[in-house]
Amino acid sequence: MRRGAGGPARTVTIILVASTALALILALDLVPFLRGAELFHWQWPHEPVALGRALALSAGVVVFALVVAWLIRAGWRRGTLAWGMLGVVALSLLATWARAGNPLAELFYRTASLTATGPYTAAGLIDWSDPAWHDWPAVMVEYRELSQHVALSPPGLPLVYAGAAAGFEQLPGVAGTIRRALVPLQCDNYTLLQFSAAEWAAALVGLLMPVWSALTVVPLAAVARRMALDASWLAPLWALVPAALMFAGSWNTVYPALSVAAFGLLLRGYDARRGAGWWAASGLIAGLLTFANFSMIPLVGLLGLYALLRHTLNERQARGWWFPVQVGAWFALGLALPWLVFWALTGSAPFEMARVAFERHLELDRPYVPWLWMHAWEWALLGGLPVVIAALLALVRWRRGKDVLPLALFGTLGLLLLSGTARGETGRVWLFLIPFALLSAGQWIARLGAPDERARVWRGLWAAQGVLLLALASTWAVMGAPDLAPHPDPPPARAAAVPQDARFDPGFRLVGWSAEVDDGAVVLDLNWRSERQVTTPYYFAALPVGPDGTPGEAVVWQPDETRYPVTCWRPGETVSDAVRLPLPAEASGDWFISLSAFADVERPLETVGVTLPDGSRDRQIGLGPVRVG
Repeated sequence: MRRGAGGPARTVTIILVASTALALILALDLVPFLRGAELFHWQWPHEPVALGRALALSAGVVVFALVVAWLIRAGWRRGTLAWGMLGVVALSLLATWARAGNPLAELFYRTASLTATGPYTAAGLIDWSDPAWHDWPAVMVEYRELSQHVALSPPGLPLVYAGAAAGFEQLPGVAGTIRRALVPLQCDNYTLLQFSAAEWAAALVGLLMPVWSALTVVPLAAVARRMALDASWLAPLWALVPAALMFAGSWNTVYPALSVAAFGLLLRGYDARRGAGWWAASGLIAGLLTFANFSMIPLVGLLGLYALLRHTLNERQARGWWFPVQVGAWFALGLALPWLVFWALTGSAPFEMARVAFERHLELDRPYVPWLWMHAWEWALLGGLPVVIAALLALVRWRRGKDVLPLALFGTLGLLLLSGTARGETGRVWLFLIPFALLSAGQWIARLGAPDERARVWRGLWAAQGVLLLALASTWAVMGAPDLAPHPDPPPARAAAVPQDARFDPGFRLVGWSAEVDDGAVVLDLNWRSERQVTTPYYFAALPVGPDGTPGEAVVWQPDETRYPVTCWRPGETVSDAVRLPLPAEASGDWFISLSAFADVERPLETVGVTLPDGSRDRQIGLGPVRVG
């Protein structure tokens, strides 16, 4: 055996053992301080999932890793990357299911929640036909009480959802199908129910977040190959990054793909005879990311620091002093382009948006020194501590002439920490830095010696990453939608004395009713049956009519006092409802009740069609007689 050949194996064994011990500590919550500290106003909840779900997630991780190892051994490079992308999607859904049940429902909650994310619902609430939205700083101030994320962000993400809705406007059949599938998930949310079918369909962008996250594997593999690293082991490891799975549904899981793509274009520019276009394209992607979220500004710092260190430490003799200035100028041109276009079209200045965002962001008062550790710890832990340790080894063992990525990565991280600008959740907000930690770890492994030795280290790193992922995903509750409630329970069933069969056009029918007089009012009980999913929360109106044809007081209502509107009625379900109809003083005789339904409370006369039991058509149905007095 070659002298020192066992060093890397011992190192990765130590990483694996330490990760396993840490996983047990985290799973059993033996040291709550590792989740944060309530004293510092931040601590992730420790809420273990059911054992069966934890075992299912574990089985998924093991199967994924074993198949990757088999594909690498078989030499199927493309198959390995395809399986890696599939693994990101499958494990994201599996981790979401383990935590919250139905993964698609949970992804929709996270998409529609103004607390968890915000841009989707904001896009539906903003009137894009009104130029008032051009003053985006004013919109940010308006949303301070509704959504912290929208209040801190440029217009990029709401515009993505608005653009998706505009696209679905051209596909009304598809949009309608998607809305019918999603409405039951928030059937009593009157804010969302006012959205058009196209706006509902735009939520598909959020539902597909695991797919967008999976795309990270592609540029990660491309950059790894450009840097002469083992892409087959490195790129699929993205599927075992805890934050990438645990924050499924968040835009932060999408940013890494674009961040690595920007870095890849930067590298392509170095290798091209004329790199200006590549550097400008890199800057453009970075500009779009900052236009989506100000938290992506550190990416600009990372890429700039990389270019500066690369020139100063490795290329100063081969290229003139002006070279990094040239790279920066073309990059800055692309970076500024999205902002300049938006500024020209709307008049909203980028620096004014930044001022409003940081003014709000920095209002969170956090003690400086403890958070130096907490921010670094959370980023490393949720990003994958084994990978971060391997990246640190690349930094420690860096030598002149080697690629400067580890220096740029940890230099950027150090500046971020010392700046004190972070305010918690760095595992999510700084997730875009983790692909660079993966690449740095790959650099360390690439210098270890024989292929078999490197493969053993990769396998150990995968095992350590998987163990820590399972501990975190099974016990930490890091993302939810507390402002949204699942499907409500139906109201209690009531017996209806009079059978009926009146079919209302939207897709529900009256199958029975009864009425009794109580203290000057008629209490009307109605039994409805739903025939198909309704996407509009129809109102009902009941008008008492006296024996001489004189109308009483009309009552307009939503079923179950708005708690169970028709949008909540499941196909085939029978729903009971009751309404109290006041009667005039001294009312007596046989009264009839005119019952109708309409979509818009502003236009109550636009009632829907009704097919009566005898097959005739009307805009209402008469119920009665009801004996009064």
